[in-house]
Formats: sequence, structure tokens, C-alpha cells
Amino acid sequence: MDPISTILAALAAGAAAVAQETAGVVIKDTYEGFKALLKRKFAGKPLATFAVDEHAKDTATAESLLRPALSESKVERDPELLQAAQHLLKLADPEGRISKRYTLNISGAVQGLVQGDHANVTMNFGSGAGPRN
Repeated sequence: MDPISTILAALAAGAAAVAQETAGVVIKDTYEGFKALLKRKFAGKPLATFAVDEHAKDTATAESLLRPALSESKVERDPELLQAAQHLLKLADPEGRISKRYTLNISGAVQGLVQGDHANVTMNFGSGAGPRN
């Protein structure tokens, strides 16, 4: 899994685990610590910081803001952040169910691709002659 997907999977796994009444203090503390670390990395980027806080409430919108912010921040060069994400994933999603959602294998010719939950997308390919029945 690429670094950005690892971070987003950790946020999703932490939020899902904390939403359950059975989540332990260690998971809750690790999740909150991970969010605090992310927000420190986004110092000076209020929209990205807001997206970290809102991720559990509106995952799709938050991730659309976080992906470019993470890319600009060069997270693949940040071992502290990646180790924290992997640690949270191990605690909150030991079976790997959430992290599998962020794994995508593509082969062959692809003209359009949408990844994520609750997507509403219109794609037009070809001459632009309009939809075919």
C-alpha cells in the first residue's frame, strides 16, 4: 500500500475502532495521537487540519482534501508519520479489513477509474456525442 493510502487507512481504521464501545483506551489514545501528529504536519494548512478532524464524519470529502495535502507534504519521506499509521492500523484493524479497501490492482487498458465510497461520477469517453442507450 502506498504511503498516502496507509495514512488514510489508519485514519479510517482508528475512527471505526473508536466508534465501537469495545475500543480500548490504547486504541483511542493512539488514534487521537495520530490525528494530532497529522495536524502538526499540516501546520499552516487549515483546510487539511480541518479535514483530519472531520474524517470520521465525512470520509469521502475529507479524503479528497487530504490526498493532495499529503502528496504536497511528501509523506513518503516521513518515517515518523508512516510508522504511526502502521502502528494504528495494527491496533485498530488487526485483520486488515479496512486496509484492503485501499488496495487497488489495475491491469489492462483503463479509461476511467473511481475509487472510494459513495462516489457519484459521470464519465464521458469518445467523441462527446452524448450518452448511448
